[in-house]
Amino acid sequence: MRTTIVINLTRFGDLIQTQPVLGGYKRQGDRTVLVCLEQFAKAAELLMDVDRVVALPGARLLADIDSRWTAALQTLCAVVGDESHGTTAHVVNLTPSLSSRLLGHLYAPSGQLGFGLDDHGFGLYSSPWANYLQAASRLRGCSPFNLVDVMVRVAHLPCMGDRPRLKEPQPEILAWCVDRLQEHAPRGCRGFVALQLGASQDTRRWPVAYFARLGSHIWNRHRLCPVLVGAPNEKSLSERYAAMNRAPVVDMVGQTDLAQLAGVLGQTKLLVTNDTGTMHMAAGLAVPIVALFLATAQPWDTGPYQENCLCLEPDMDCHPCSFSSSCERDHACRKAIKPSLVGELVDDFLATGIWSVPAHRGARGWKTVLHDNMMDLVALTEDRQDRIAWVRIQQWYYRQFLDGKPLAPFAHVYPLSTEARDEIAGTLNRARGLLHLFREQILLVRRMPSPAMNRKFMLTWQRIQTNFEQSPWLGILGLLWTYQTQDVSAESMEELLALLARYDRLVGSLGEYVAASKTA
Repeated sequence: MRTTIVINLTRFGDLIQTQPVLGGYKRQGDRTVLVCLEQFAKAAELLMDVDRVVALPGARLLADIDSRWTAALQTLCAVVGDESHGTTAHVVNLTPSLSSRLLGHLYAPSGQLGFGLDDHGFGLYSSPWANYLQAASRLRGCSPFNLVDVMVRVAHLPCMGDRPRLKEPQPEILAWCVDRLQEHAPRGCRGFVALQLGASQDTRRWPVAYFARLGSHIWNRHRLCPVLVGAPNEKSLSERYAAMNRAPVVDMVGQTDLAQLAGVLGQTKLLVTNDTGTMHMAAGLAVPIVALFLATAQPWDTGPYQENCLCLEPDMDCHPCSFSSSCERDHACRKAIKPSLVGELVDDFLATGIWSVPAHRGARGWKTVLHDNMMDLVALTEDRQDRIAWVRIQQWYYRQFLDGKPLAPFAHVYPLSTEARDEIAGTLNRARGLLHLFREQILLVRRMPSPAMNRKFMLTWQRIQTNFEQSPWLGILGLLWTYQTQDVSAESMEELLALLARYDRLVGSLGEYVAASKTA
């Protein structure tokens, strides 16, 4: 039996989103091994289709490297163990960091999928999707693809639209969760709803006071008791909630490990959450979700991978904000989505199972759907924005480009404003001219190599990168261009010319589409 080792040394939520990759290899008949950070091993054990979890003691390795590097080496060798020998076919590394690439190289010096290293220590990418994931992780703009789908393609698997699937907790864990909830359930309780108060950053967190008002509304209207969930470092949030709240509540913040958290979520009818790992766990358990995306958070790339979830964004021109910008509006987006609105949406959903979001209430609403075996969003409010039009255009052309397919024209016309159309067209026109110049220089260097010609060649390469990176619409192509061209063998001019032709066709197709679009 072939063994496939999947490496993901990232956070709790990203780890859960790895499950469809493991499921894809399990369908091929592989034995699957998941390598993750030690602190998330319990979460990894909840994933379906994992035959073995290897927990990497990252903190101990870092400490030993500083004090006793030989001990660190022994620890690392012990972790890798016998999985680096025998029937292992390949390693799938989903983490672009150097440490993760080195670990993958230790498991399998050749044949790595995703992010690897060559024999000289330079980074390798096994597909354009791996280049894209690296670029998207560095340029945190609006990626048009859900991370689950990107990781599936990085792993050289077909997109099947499979949501991350988690196992049911062990019977003793489930019994503990049920007992704990029933012990604290108020009289007349008809069930529970989970509230995740925390987020990775305070700017991405819905106000505690809003959660408290929502929790009271749900209890008063439906007799569903709010259950607060979260990590120990979020305990101050639950204490603030309790001080503001007059309705019953069960406070489980800081009182569950990851397996117990899964058990608690499985007992609830709904989760209301910020963009968190808890959201991804709930999706893996098929729990209905209301997810709030504030500040830099947005549902296109990190939204829940489950159909019929509700994603809410503040209806503000500045949302989502850039990771590199400072807010001049005192983070007004945090308070733009009112608890009264969310309460109404929850009321309707509990009655009908359908999400609907009224217009002009301070929120943009999206429902998660599967489209062409990838996760997508359907607008529940007006989506006639340049940002949304550009997401749709990117989805169509970038997927074909990254899959290496011919670029079919996009039949649906999404109107762009005159300003956006002119900005995008200007960048594309400059790019096309530079790409043609670069091709001529490649042919000249191949015929008559010289230091002067090499300098001109490199200058044009840099100008192509800079032209893309300076555009708020096409910035990701700058990083993608850099990674893909650097991945080409120095001796392979034919490979570089083929890649150049792909970019020329992409730029040309985008340019034709943008030129044909009209302002609504």
